[in-house]
Amino acid sequence: MIHSYNKLYLNDACDNLGFMYDYAVNALQYTVSDYTDLFLKSKISTSVEKGDFYLVSGCSGIELTHYVLKDLNLDSEILRDYISSNTTKEYWFGSNIAYYQWLTSLSFAKIFEIASTDTILSMFDIYHEMDVTQFFEAMNDKYLEKHPDSKLSLVLQKKGITVKELSEKANVSLDVLNDLVKRHNIFKKDHLLSLGKIAKAIDCNVNSLQEKIPCDAIDWNKELPTDF
Repeated sequence: MIHSYNKLYLNDACDNLGFMYDYAVNALQYTVSDYTDLFLKSKISTSVEKGDFYLVSGCSGIELTHYVLKDLNLDSEILRDYISSNTTKEYWFGSNIAYYQWLTSLSFAKIFEIASTDTILSMFDIYHEMDVTQFFEAMNDKYLEKHPDSKLSLVLQKKGITVKELSEKANVSLDVLNDLVKRHNIFKKDHLLSLGKIAKAIDCNVNSLQEKIPCDAIDWNKELPTDF
């Protein structure tokens, strides 16, 4: 999988978003839903997605909360006597969202299209004591439910091209194309390299074909940092 920033900063990013939500809800009295709306409206969310070093690692979660509010002209005085906790539901929410965003490179907006804040919060009782990969699997399932057709499949339907026709036009094997249509082996090197040939053959942007979530079972030992 392709990530927007180095895994060395992942622990800090998860802590920052976890403490951001903990502070916003339990100190500033926002609801998770209302604060998420603010986070998505701010420029801070896209900067975090891109791996802005200061936001993911250089500041605290409390400071991050106020950067979001300041960006929207809603800033208030920092409650410096608030003691953050990494055991709250809100911390779990923010931390897991940060981790899932890093893992998939989906935007935060797209993640909340997959599952609402209330839906994710409702997963806490089931998943907070499980290995985090169980949460990722559940989120992936929700993504695939909302997006049953692969990007390549949708483009081919729109252009009225069959897989066999594309194979001949792009000089890409049927096996590779069928994998991509079904979201199998999407991160294999030869499959990724084939996307450029496919995009050129059907005159579209390669990014419009790149999938984020595979249908295959994921080997989490390969995908996740060993020291997390």
